[in-house]
Amino acid sequence: GSKKSSAGAGPASGGAGAYVPAARRREEEERKKREDDRQKKDEAEDKRRRDEEDAKKEAEKMKKLEHKERKEAESRAKKDAIVAAKPKRANTGPKDADIEVDEDKLSKLEGQCEDAVSDDKANISKLATEAVKKFTQDELRSVLPVSQ
Repeated sequence: GSKKSSAGAGPASGGAGAYVPAARRREEEERKKREDDRQKKDEAEDKRRRDEEDAKKEAEKMKKLEHKERKEAESRAKKDAIVAAKPKRANTGPKDADIEVDEDKLSKLEGQCEDAVSDDKANISKLATEAVKKFTQDELRSVLPVSQ
């Protein structure tokens, strides 16, 4: 056989062209197959480990995010409780637009105030007492006398 020797000269024989017995060729092929299988198994194991680590990292990230959201929710709840606990100002008085001020009294007070400002010796206390007597509490609390 020269035909056998040319058939055995493949990549498994190292390309030297020498005859490789069939048993040895099978051993070499089995060895390569085992090596390839082991390499694939190692790669699969590495991929599994990486996936496991990624899953752990993702779980840790989600845990931190949930913790942060819980803290923020607690903070908002505390802030809302503080705001709810504060007494709200009840606007019991009438609105300024609802209050009618006597224009004559208002213009008279305006003249007295202008005179008091220009006179250094004016009695401001007397003017204030007079204003309190002339106007109701609602009229005095509104901005209408000041806005004139």
